[in-house]
Amino acid sequence: MLTARYGEDGEISDYLGSGGIKRSYALSGSDAFTEFAGDAFTVPAYDSYIVRLTDAMGNVSEYEVLVHNHAYRDGADSVDYLPLTVTAGELNSGHYFLNGDVTLTDTVTIPAGETVVLCLNGCTLTLGDELAVRGTLILCDCAAGGVIAAPSGASLTVERGGVLEMYEGSLTADAEMVVDGGTFRLYGGTIDGRTIGLRTELTVQDGEVYLYGGTIGREITLYSGELYLSGTPKINRGISIEAVGYAIVHAAADGAPYTGDTVDIDYTILQDAEEGADIVLGLSDSNRDRFDVTLRDDSDGIFQAENDGDRISLGYRSFTVRYVGADGSVLYATTAEYGSPAPEYSGDTPGKDADADYTYTFSG
Repeated sequence: MLTARYGEDGEISDYLGSGGIKRSYALSGSDAFTEFAGDAFTVPAYDSYIVRLTDAMGNVSEYEVLVHNHAYRDGADSVDYLPLTVTAGELNSGHYFLNGDVTLTDTVTIPAGETVVLCLNGCTLTLGDELAVRGTLILCDCAAGGVIAAPSGASLTVERGGVLEMYEGSLTADAEMVVDGGTFRLYGGTIDGRTIGLRTELTVQDGEVYLYGGTIGREITLYSGELYLSGTPKINRGISIEAVGYAIVHAAADGAPYTGDTVDIDYTILQDAEEGADIVLGLSDSNRDRFDVTLRDDSDGIFQAENDGDRISLGYRSFTVRYVGADGSVLYATTAEYGSPAPEYSGDTPGKDADADYTYTFSG
């Protein structure tokens, strides 16, 4: 019997068996074997192959080889990927692909300092409890239709110090997504969501989100987080940015301005809100009219969103001040900003007609 022996690098080092070796390969399930020389062969496509080794005595050994090699993005090197087998616990650095649909049985954590490149390969990864990113996770999909799905309550979480980069694939509407002090960069793919009924959100808690491309189909809620927009990522119709707690939206990232459709921002006024708080930064000629800000929870109606061409900030509203005479007529009217001193009266001296008992003289 002929048996291949592998070295620490995963390559065949030698063989145990009798006589010379004939090597051939075929797609799994096919009887059309092709001979090759040496320890390597070139495949026509990423797939599962059977390698057949035959010695001089006619002994045959067969091995399944999963071939998956590509770059995760333009400009990156092509590398070999291994099938993803971890379904719970820690997932350490490496390039992995889904060799069919995979269901995580419990929480999977990418530890700090580890970098994982995961190709969805047109398959579905179903989360268990949580996929927690503390290191770096890069998502790609060399075949169309790759999906990250989740039962109710399961989440994809980018924790403090963690980085998630998404180039292809999609996150289904049922999967919760939280950026909790980490960084999320969307270059391509889709973040699906529900905007009616039980909504799903992309929740940012003191973290950063960069949208360079792809599609957002769910609300983005910023709790003291920051959102950077660049190029033309698609934000689906009816989707708004919920900004709470001095969250900031940036109209450019890495020197490239946002030039997509109008972005709706619902900005929540906090009790300690002050004039001058930034809402949108980095406006330019190409996008200063692409941000529509609506203020929420301004119970006293004292604030307004002010666009000065470079940024949109929180400003005090101006009010009309009227000085009214004894008969109800307006003697003088002007405007004043909330919180400013009362404007000086510049009208005629007020008067009041005498009655049967008194005469009146204005003092003031």
